[in-house]
Amino acid sequence: MIDLFLHGCGDVHSLVAKMAYSDIIGDCPVELIKEKYPNLRQDAKGIEFSVNYGGDANTIANNKGIPKKEAQKIYDNFMAGFPGIKKYQDYCRREVMNKGYILLNPVTKHKAYLYDWDELKEIQENMKSPEYWEYYNAHKSSNPDDELVKEVKHYMKRKSESEKQSINYKIQNRGSMCSKLAGIKLYNYLLKHDLLGIVKMCVPVHDRLICCG
Repeated sequence: MIDLFLHGCGDVHSLVAKMAYSDIIGDCPVELIKEKYPNLRQDAKGIEFSVNYGGDANTIANNKGIPKKEAQKIYDNFMAGFPGIKKYQDYCRREVMNKGYILLNPVTKHKAYLYDWDELKEIQENMKSPEYWEYYNAHKSSNPDDELVKEVKHYMKRKSESEKQSINYKIQNRGSMCSKLAGIKLYNYLLKHDLLGIVKMCVPVHDRLICCG
């Protein structure tokens, strides 16, 4: 049986642990973290998925069952350690709310459009008016069922969802494109070497193609 990896991560978990728990790990070399701080390295895996897919301190707190203050410290440490991630994610969030779609892949040009972009764009325009916010601030507490108050709540919810998707969807799409390309290359290899029907793909799962023959 052959296990074909589509990508490798090295010891990225140790690096994430060093950044997220910098106050605990300190100047311990990355190559020793697996040995000296195995629990923190294991925790780092959950932090990676929480943050890399568009989550924040609330996501970490919910996933790990820890206080928000503790989760916020972990999140801030992570972003300070990987400033490029924060810059990239901020860019994704701005783009989707400016354009109304997510450019999933600049090579294949796949896009995911916000289904209610016309409505959200109209609300954005209304929000440019100072009177809009004056009315909202005057009614948000006393009359939560007011149409404009509900409109703001709806917009903020959709904005949060779309911004998270702008990060998540790109990862998912590019992962699927890697899998598709790997499948094509594997098929062409088998065809070229007259191995069709001999080598079989028994488990295509996530980031690997497991073949036997």
